[in-house]
Amino acid sequence: MSSTEEESRPSRDRKPEREHRDGDRGEKNEKSTPRSRGGSRRGSRLSATDVARQAAEVLSMLTGRTPESVTGIERHDDGWRVRLEVVETHRIPETADLMALYDVDLDASGEFTGHRRVRRYSRGQGGED
Repeated sequence: MSSTEEESRPSRDRKPEREHRDGDRGEKNEKSTPRSRGGSRRGSRLSATDVARQAAEVLSMLTGRTPESVTGIERHDDGWRVRLEVVETHRIPETADLMALYDVDLDASGEFTGHRRVRRYSRGQGGED
């Protein structure tokens, strides 16, 4: 088979190009990219995963503490509320760590609108709020 025939035949291994170009300038068309800089999808609704990731990043920047887990996420008419668990004070043993639950509110596009600490408790403390 000649190289011309190989190039014209579709290959199962070849991935389709996803990048679109604007005109003759060879510039990328940003509207065609599936994800914006913040990780959200343009033209479609944000996924719960994207929202949780964004909320954790914002809370970490505001408090200086890295969230340990997402304990709740709710979609509202005007956006999202994500509940995150954070270690506020490390102690020995770890069961004595001082923990906190934070609610982080994001609008429908994933932008931060507010946060508050909901509860503080010892890691070893049982029960729900």
